[in-house]
Amino acid sequence: MNSFEAVLVLLTLASSLAALILSIRSHYRVSRLVEIIGMLETRVRNQGGMIKPRKRYIAFSIICDKPVTREQLEDSFTKLYAEYFGKVLLHKASPQFIFFMEDKQVGVLRVSHLYKDHVLAVLGILKQVNNSKCIAIPLKTCGSLKKCRKILEKY
Repeated sequence: MNSFEAVLVLLTLASSLAALILSIRSHYRVSRLVEIIGMLETRVRNQGGMIKPRKRYIAFSIICDKPVTREQLEDSFTKLYAEYFGKVLLHKASPQFIFFMEDKQVGVLRVSHLYKDHVLAVLGILKQVNNSKCIAIPLKTCGSLKKCRKILEKY
């Protein structure tokens, strides 16, 4: 065996040793990450695994040919929401008319923060309530009912 072959054997051994060291280090890092993810999963499971849905209050105004009642508006809104998004999402969003002032035709709608955009879309699509042409105008989305009531005092 000449010196050239000996150098090649040494280089091969050195590269094999380096590859082994790198694979052991990466295995250690991956196993540590798996352990951390497992701990986080356990922590989430212990907290119930779900984030509590926050409430959003949407102040809105409605302009109609004839004055509408809360029941008529709620019925039209619910039918339109179920038509566009389905009954399952209607149940998950659980939009509720907190109050509606029939004299001023303004009100507040409560919804889960996850489905706020759905409710705003349905308010924009709402064109008819109890056979009278209507336009629903969302005024402001708030995190508390108190802020929405202050906004409605201006109208």
